[in-house]
Amino acid sequence: MGLARVEGLDAKAGLFYAGGNAETYAGSLRRFCAEFERHEATIGLCLADRNWKACSAKFHAMKGLFATIGAAPLSEKARGLELASKNGDADACERETPGFFGAMREFGESLRAALAVPPPGDRPGTLIDPAVVAEKLAGLRRACLEGDSDVADSVSADLGTLSLGGESDGDLDEIRSLADSLDYDKAVEKIDSLLRRLNWV
Repeated sequence: MGLARVEGLDAKAGLFYAGGNAETYAGSLRRFCAEFERHEATIGLCLADRNWKACSAKFHAMKGLFATIGAAPLSEKARGLELASKNGDADACERETPGFFGAMREFGESLRAALAVPPPGDRPGTLIDPAVVAEKLAGLRRACLEGDSDVADSVSADLGTLSLGGESDGDLDEIRSLADSLDYDKAVEKIDSLLRRLNWV
């Protein structure tokens, strides 16, 4: 996959965390390629709102994500920002976050090039089996109710690759946006509303 060209990536460590399953590891890397701009936008909104709890949760999720794919330097940067936001240290967050974003973008673009992954565009043209989407929505609903940001982030990323067509894709995007901003109560309400409208409950 040409991963040796990606600075800051220890593919052996990432493969280890994926249980030695190359397909699983590749899937994790591709999800990151599709999502890193979204992560940046979500964190930026949390910072703009001075929502330190949300910032801390997002940086915590990024710390874990980078650790599991084998990007230890970025995981360490996210850890520092997690601690700063947890302590409400606005100066440190404002000073260090732009550098973190820049490093994440550089890493993400390098990874896209190594994997030959194009930048994210529209959803896939092929509609997905509704049962698959329903299963993902149920998993996201459960994670939101339990306050499990790691699982919520993972399922939200998966939903970004699925399509039901028409306005339902807009609903999926709104649900993902609510979950990404840690507004779990509203995300659950929106999930329930979509499931009812589609007669999945």
